[in-house]
Amino acid sequence: MLVAFYLRGTRLTRAELTAVVVLGALAASWRSECVYYLAAIPVMLAVLCCKKLLRPLALGAVTALILCGYMASSRYTGSLMGEAWQYQRIALCYQMAALVQDADPAEDAAELAAIDKIYDVDYCRSHPEIHGNALREAILRNGGSDAEWKECRGAIARLALRYPKSLLRERLDVFNNTLRQRQNGRSNQKIVFASSFLMYEGEPERDVLIEFLQDSAAVKPLNQELRKNFIINVALSGDFAGGLIDWTWWMLPPFVLLFAACLVLLVRRRWMLLFAAGTFFVRIPLVFLTAPDTYFLYYLTPFIAGYAVTAAGIIYAVMKDKRKRERVTD
Repeated sequence: MLVAFYLRGTRLTRAELTAVVVLGALAASWRSECVYYLAAIPVMLAVLCCKKLLRPLALGAVTALILCGYMASSRYTGSLMGEAWQYQRIALCYQMAALVQDADPAEDAAELAAIDKIYDVDYCRSHPEIHGNALREAILRNGGSDAEWKECRGAIARLALRYPKSLLRERLDVFNNTLRQRQNGRSNQKIVFASSFLMYEGEPERDVLIEFLQDSAAVKPLNQELRKNFIINVALSGDFAGGLIDWTWWMLPPFVLLFAACLVLLVRRRWMLLFAAGTFFVRIPLVFLTAPDTYFLYYLTPFIAGYAVTAAGIIYAVMKDKRKRERVTD
């Protein structure tokens, strides 16, 4: 939307500024890793300000309102989910395990003691062969407090600085298995996707599912069998649509295309477009460092953006070439 305003070349109206505030706050608070939008959006607004499309006062007001909206939304989300640190300890479980297993029991005793308040360090060090959900369920301790989690998180950060190779090795393993969606690999995404039709089969037993089915309007599929067959084919079949659909699970091509687009825009000094494409690309290293599992959905934004930016570039090149030909003809 900000790129469209930039290309249009006219001042933003109050209604458009209101839309920027609402959508900016929602984008920044949509997922925990989206917090970097709080920095990306003001930078893009500053470019609009330099182009005289936005007043400096409006830039400050919009940025402040987006920040307030983010804080209000985050606080509301936190009240629904409970204590945030209980989810955060799950998200850092794999990183912690790799660092603890390579840590020195003597030199890193203080860090291991702090981590042991949240995770079972002895079990983690004695069972390096265990991975995935089995590891998470085995080492997470019951109880704990926010203060203990902050101490634990600081200890994990210190170990990461001392053993960066251990952290990088673990992150590359998760990323590699995320990329292997097409081959299924050790990814949970296809399993979850393919089994989602089970939600509507039989009587629900879990309280959360019962509440979801009761409170959601038009939640039942019109044709359960059609939905089931479509999901299974898209998720697991290598023959569906001549095998073409299976290749859409491969995430590396759109990542490369997005990186190439950023390089082209940098060379051409198209700063607004670079910041827009770069905002999507920055999400890749952020998710790489923080992804708690191998789900495809964590990289969905740059996956879509890679193809979308490439398509926009091709359309722009075709239209530019068409205009040149028309000028020559005239």
